[in-house]
Amino acid sequence: MDTEKRIQKLFAGVSPSLKETDSEFTGIIANFSQGEVAEANRLTEKEQMFCILSALLGCQGMGEFQNMLHAALNAGVAPIAIKEVIYQATAYLGIGRTYDFLMAANQIMGQHEIKLPLASQATTNEKIRFRDGLAKQVELFGENMAKR
Repeated sequence: MDTEKRIQKLFAGVSPSLKETDSEFTGIIANFSQGEVAEANRLTEKEQMFCILSALLGCQGMGEFQNMLHAALNAGVAPIAIKEVIYQATAYLGIGRTYDFLMAANQIMGQHEIKLPLASQATTNEKIRFRDGLAKQVELFGENMAKR
């Protein structure tokens, strides 16, 4: 898919205000992020979206997070997966840094006519959360994790 068609598909419904005031800048960024980067990597479009949303959470890039959230939903990323990205980020960034992103995600999901709340995805409870979490870390990172 060429860059312009990709941009039109992903960013349908995104406010073009920056494009109106800084069209040269948005052109450069669009060609880089949705052209060069998208074509040069081996990640699927959905995997790219997870990486981008996570990075924007980490750097507190709210404005672009909102744009990319529209793009992620337009690309078919499941709302529950997007919520999980935000929930997981809270463990690393803190609620003070993720709360506004969660509120923005809820608002944007509403614009996409996604019914909230989403179905629960809980697979553990307070009694077994530590045990199961440690087992997963050991599985992923090796036995040394059990010693920490």
